[in-house]
Amino acid sequence: MAINHHERVDGKGYPRGLFAYELSSYSRIIAIVDAFDAMTSDRCYDQASSTLDALKEIYRHRGTHFDEDYSLEFIQLMGPYPPGTIVELINGYVAIVLSSMEKKRHLPLVKLVLDQDKQPIGEEFIDLQDVQRGTLTREWLIRKVLKDGENGVLLENCPVRMAVSAFNVSDSTAQPGESQ
Repeated sequence: MAINHHERVDGKGYPRGLFAYELSSYSRIIAIVDAFDAMTSDRCYDQASSTLDALKEIYRHRGTHFDEDYSLEFIQLMGPYPPGTIVELINGYVAIVLSSMEKKRHLPLVKLVLDQDKQPIGEEFIDLQDVQRGTLTREWLIRKVLKDGENGVLLENCPVRMAVSAFNVSDSTAQPGESQ
């Protein structure tokens, strides 16, 4: 598996130029995961891409670089905002995605880290499904994905307490700024 994870399903990979039918399922899966990790990590030769940009690249190269079926499964599994994604909301707040439900990955649970003036804020959790429920306005929806380090937000400096599991996603009624 390890030696083949840089092979491509179109036979243009390395070290041996193998085609899809010559690669194990594990090698084809590892190729996708390794590429996603490489794209979303700072490297000596390139800066990290956002998770969303990395998923777009995997989609774009499905069937040539990557196994088509496994690529689509990986994208579906990750969703548009995988946990750990830094996002800017329409209202200017910056948040970190904590989790999402399978059928509503576009409306994740987030931890706010910066207010609309890009100033650090206390520990506040927002369930973006509350927009759909009508208890939050649309200004709380995600506007864009940010790269690690944008606006001074580094994931390594933003530990998230495990209290997230205690946050009752289905019963969330607290508004931003209220105690939870």
